[in-house]
Amino acid sequence: MAIEVTSTKGAANRSGIKMLVVGPSGSGKTNLARSTGKTIIISAEGGDLTLNDVAVDSIRVTNLSELKEAFAYVRDHTADYDTVVIDSITEIGEMVVADLKKEPEFASMKDSMKLWMRFTDIMLAIAKSFRDLDGINVLILALPENVKVGYDDKILPLIPAKKVQAKLGSLYDEVFLIKIDEEGNREFVCAPTGEFDGKDRSSKLPQTMEYDKEKGLKPIFEMIKGE
Repeated sequence: MAIEVTSTKGAANRSGIKMLVVGPSGSGKTNLARSTGKTIIISAEGGDLTLNDVAVDSIRVTNLSELKEAFAYVRDHTADYDTVVIDSITEIGEMVVADLKKEPEFASMKDSMKLWMRFTDIMLAIAKSFRDLDGINVLILALPENVKVGYDDKILPLIPAKKVQAKLGSLYDEVFLIKIDEEGNREFVCAPTGEFDGKDRSSKLPQTMEYDKEKGLKPIFEMIKGE
């Protein structure tokens, strides 16, 4: 095998930013697609109405087979887009469970452990496959779930398997929470707090940043890339 030596400098511009954003319904997760350049959405939710006023390419998926086709399309067209948005990993998880339950080997409740093991393998493979797309930003959206972790109350991505839920954040360079205060103001939590394990591997972001509906992720992308 021929060894290829590359430089880490400018990796965000070459490989793309890989990001997980967690936020409640109505927090503006899907709206982020309007601020990420030429974008394609893989939608398992069908909630694209919030983008009705802008032209964003979208692929609707309802089962695992369609998701594989959508992934292959994006993989073969990364040069045509700046960002791919997965909306959402929560819905995709439910979709995969529904598909697995249709298979004869998982029809019996006695096979529930086997089903969840298979589900975990599939979901981690999906998360890693999108993360490893080269030359394109990857934005994974997820609903939140309040979970007891030891003695602590944590906010984790809502996914129906504890192992996937616990590991998902470790797969991405940037992990943010959209937080809404009592007055309806929104902000991105970009660093660890007592309730959320935020992450910024670029080390260029403050702990929190204002959520601007029009600017969305644009200021964050610019800071990470040093633009």
